Amino acid sequence: MAEEKVINWEAEEVREAKELVERLSRFVNRHNNMKLVVDGVTNDHRTLQQGMMRLFMACVQRWAEQYDKGEGWYDLRNAATVKISKQIVSKLGDEIHMLPLI
Repeated sequence: MAEEKVINWEAEEVREAKELVERLSRFVNRHNNMKLVVDGVTNDHRTLQQGMMRLFMACVQRWAEQYDKGEGWYDLRNAATVKISKQIVSKLGDEIHMLPLI
C-alpha cells in the first residue's frame, strides 16, 4: 500500500511538472508583460522564492550545458539564452548550486 502511494505521488509530480511547463510556455508565447509574474514571484514567501531560484538556476545550468554541446543543441531562437547562461555559469562556478532550503 505504501509503495502504491509513492508511485501515485511520483506520477502526480510528473503530471504537475508537465502542466507547469505547458502553462508557462503558453504564457510567454501570448504575453509581453512579464511584470505580473515577476511581481508575484518576488513577493511570494521567501522560502518559495529560494526554491524558484533553484529552478531558474537549474534551467541556466542546462542551457549552459547545451552551449557546451554545440550549435546542434540550439539555434538563433534561443542562442542568446544559452550563451548568456554559459556566461552566468562561468562567472558563478560552484556558487550556482548554493541555494539552500531554509
